Amino acid sequence: MILLTILIIVGSNLLFIYLKKRNPIVCYLTYGVGLFIVVLWLIRNPIIMKIPDFYLQILGVFVIAPFLKQLIWLSFKFTGLLERR
Repeated sequence: MILLTILIIVGSNLLFIYLKKRNPIVCYLTYGVGLFIVVLWLIRNPIIMKIPDFYLQILGVFVIAPFLKQLIWLSFKFTGLLERR
């Protein structure tokens, strides 16, 4: 299970990098739809609650992990912590 999680995280990061270089609009649309599904799951939408938790965890890793990585990178960039000296 741990190996599967690591593979999913690495795969999602590679997918994020590939999509961002090829077509950024599709990349952010994909993550937007994924985040929308995660939000529906968090508010316990009855339709989303029928999906097994394992699939939602995979979706969360695919959507949230690269998205958070990008947000952290952007926050460092805008605060000046990544300036080259």
